[in-house]
Amino acid sequence: MNITQRYTQHYAPLVKSFCEEVSSSVTLEPDNLPEPFLPQFGKDYDSSALRVAFVGQDTKYWGDLKSFVAKGKDDPLLCLENNQDAFQSHDFTEWGSTRQTFWGFVMMFLARLHGIEDWSVMKSGRCREILSSFA
Repeated sequence: MNITQRYTQHYAPLVKSFCEEVSSSVTLEPDNLPEPFLPQFGKDYDSSALRVAFVGQDTKYWGDLKSFVAKGKDDPLLCLENNQDAFQSHDFTEWGSTRQTFWGFVMMFLARLHGIEDWSVMKSGRCREILSSFA
C-alpha cells in the first residue's frame, strides 16, 4: 500500500466523523473560520532519500470551514484530494512572501538543506524536485 492509499484510509473516516460532529453540534459562524489543516506530502515524499516533515501552519485564510464540512459529510475523499492537489501543485510557493511566514520558512529551510543560497528561486517554479519531497 503506498502513502496516498494509507493516508486516504486513515484520514477519510476522520474527516467524515469530524464534519458530521461539527455540523450537528456547532454553529458555523462567522464565515471566516478556517478549515482543518490536514497533513500533506509531496508526490515524491514516499521515495525521497531525505524525508523532512514540517509541523505547524498559519491557518489564517486556510479554506472555509463551512464548505469543508458540507463537502466532507458527503465525500470526505473530495476534501482530502482538494488539499493534496493544491499541495502537490506547489500552490504554497505563492504564499510565503518572506521567510518569517510559515511557507517562506519552509522554502528557506529546504533551500539551505539542499545547498541553495537564494531560497526565493523556489517561489519562481524552480527546484520542483525539492518541493515535491517533503511533508
